[in-house]
Amino acid sequence: MRLLLGCLLIMGLSFSAAGQNFQHSLPERSLRAADTNALFLSIHNANFLKNNEYYNEYVDGYTKLGFFLKPRLTYALSEKTRLSAGVHLLKYAGSDRFHQIKPVFSLNHQLSQHLNLVMGTLNNAQHHHLIDPIYHFENYLDKHIENGVQFLMDHPAIRADVWINWQRFILRGSDLREQFETGVSADIPLWGRNKDFSVGVPFQLLVQHKGGQIDQSGKPISTLYNMATGLSFKLKTGSGWIRSVSLNNHLVLYRDASPLKRQPYDQGHAIYSSLNLNRKNLSLELSYWNAYQYLSFSGNPIFQAYSVKRSSVPDTQRELFAGRLKYTRQYRDVQLLVNLDSYFDPHNQNFDFGFGLYLLLNTELFLTRSSPSSKSQ
Repeated sequence: MRLLLGCLLIMGLSFSAAGQNFQHSLPERSLRAADTNALFLSIHNANFLKNNEYYNEYVDGYTKLGFFLKPRLTYALSEKTRLSAGVHLLKYAGSDRFHQIKPVFSLNHQLSQHLNLVMGTLNNAQHHHLIDPIYHFENYLDKHIENGVQFLMDHPAIRADVWINWQRFILRGSDLREQFETGVSADIPLWGRNKDFSVGVPFQLLVQHKGGQIDQSGKPISTLYNMATGLSFKLKTGSGWIRSVSLNNHLVLYRDASPLKRQPYDQGHAIYSSLNLNRKNLSLELSYWNAYQYLSFSGNPIFQAYSVKRSSVPDTQRELFAGRLKYTRQYRDVQLLVNLDSYFDPHNQNFDFGFGLYLLLNTELFLTRSSPSSKSQ
């Protein structure tokens, strides 16, 4: 609890524009006065084929083919409050059963003009805008449902997503440790917000905690965190073949803050720079990664200086040149997304690649409207 309060304090003092596979996924519709007392059927569906052809010593190649479906009933209590309840279903092709069947419930309340509070199932349609080495974009498919508390801020001085994802609840005497992740993803504009050329400071923090005071697991407390900050530049050309260019530079840190350290490294760091070229439906991202003793608990494992494939340390240094070509096409509430990923390790002269095909649906259908209750005279 002391760690949790400390993280909340840090969050109180601190949305990054980093490129991700699902950054165009439609977020929840904002609250409107016209929706008051209306009931909607919200349907969020992702159909995916993700194939990774990896031949390195760090992570195995694999293929994911399947879908998830998240239907919800959403009721607008007022222009500031919305209640949603439904179910999340995840199924992989080739399996006769659903891999996940989870209830979905959330209450979204607009605290002020610039601040929203979400309690229950979190809004992570854009996976918190975290960079891939900290939060793997494939978590959107496998770990889509997060439950806890979330603050969403959109202010001229800062845009931020602050959340707690409670992953395991325990009772006294449990032989398991409680587990949660808490994070901050913020973008602080320095110059030119909403202009053709802008400069900003991204700040990202993700903490994983396992442990507590009421379990009997016999396992020690574990606290790990990843953090990133730097400078981002974006230029909107407005016309021509390239519509916008952005350069994102991050210093990425890893720390093991556990009382008893059991990870291969106690701390590590990395430099992550990416150049993004965008036009209407096509984008190209070229990035460079240079890490020393870097570990992550929710990031893309290909960036780690640790082999999850061999459970060993091939090298404390990890260097990669990466490229991502992405095509997106919007058809009203349906989005088609195709991407090609590539990674080159100059130290081991190793080339890995992957591709993905995604068909996403995010729609909201009006069902009915209740009559406002009249007050007795």
